[in-house]
Amino acid sequence: MATDAIQYGGFWRRFAAFWLDFLVLLPLGAVALWGSQHYRLFSVYYALPGTLVGLFYHVYLVRRFGGTPGKLIMRLRIRKVSGELVGYREALLRYAPEILLGLLMSLALISPLLQMTDAEFHALSFMERSKHLVDLAPRWFKSVQILQHVWISSEFIVLLSNRKRRALHDFIAGTVVILDGPGEAMERTPDLPASTFRDDSHPSTASDPSPRPSPPSLFSLGPNATSVYRLLIGLRGCWLLVEWLFDWGARSHVTAFTSTQSFAPLIADSIAVAVWLTLLAGMWFFQRWARVVFVPFSAFAVLSIPFWWHRYSLSSPPSFVPVLGVIMLLATGAILAMSFLPPVRDEFATQQA
Repeated sequence: MATDAIQYGGFWRRFAAFWLDFLVLLPLGAVALWGSQHYRLFSVYYALPGTLVGLFYHVYLVRRFGGTPGKLIMRLRIRKVSGELVGYREALLRYAPEILLGLLMSLALISPLLQMTDAEFHALSFMERSKHLVDLAPRWFKSVQILQHVWISSEFIVLLSNRKRRALHDFIAGTVVILDGPGEAMERTPDLPASTFRDDSHPSTASDPSPRPSPPSLFSLGPNATSVYRLLIGLRGCWLLVEWLFDWGARSHVTAFTSTQSFAPLIADSIAVAVWLTLLAGMWFFQRWARVVFVPFSAFAVLSIPFWWHRYSLSSPPSFVPVLGVIMLLATGAILAMSFLPPVRDEFATQQA
């Protein structure tokens, strides 16, 4: 890799890698969620295997291949700041805060599980059980919960505040994420020269006459932002259809009108889904009218949450539906934000011209 060709992994490429890793681990997560809802002590027995899977995925694979599968697919490679390949020390340090906070929260919730009987466990719904476990958890559980939120927020803030896009765990482990060349995703490549990772704060010298590229703007997305943008739109549209087909929508509720006019919610939901799919299709093809309408629709959907969240669903959705609902809400916000940032914003301007 040429010295002047080094590129650091941008925010949106790493964001896409995160979602790819999420999809890879989704089957295991679904099994864990299903088991924890049907067997009281499942979380106790799953704690050790789950930890080992996490260590294999985030430590061994990073040491062996230089990144998780999601990062490798997005052509990202983790290196030491010096340019050397990462070892187990660096890989473990990167993952240590996440696994420690996760273990502490799991231990805090295992304690009340051991105090419950099977009858009490199965008598509670998913939401009731979650609230009950939190109420019975040790006092330090909420402190760990707050610390986890602070950690996640700090990761984003640090990542976006330096041109090498190093997150907080990169600074802890002494690593940096770089953009790798094509066709090298699953190979162990030799160490890069330390000069490749020179400090860009020093001015160029006569021995290095090549001009350094200007740092990317904080409010400019990477070259693959359009693909990530369309991926999020596709996921959002698929989830919208799944909610509608299985009657998992949060607005599927019982009222005096819908109890006597059963066709009313079906027609209303069908119209709403059609409108949202039309907007998503317009956003996919970079139509400015779709973006103009998408803004108030998204704002209304977010602001109306407190008014429909407490209503009763016509069907009983699986326990993972609320979690995925929150994730899709975040995806909607990401779609909206990306549409106003280059290069996605430029695509809208091109279509308008």
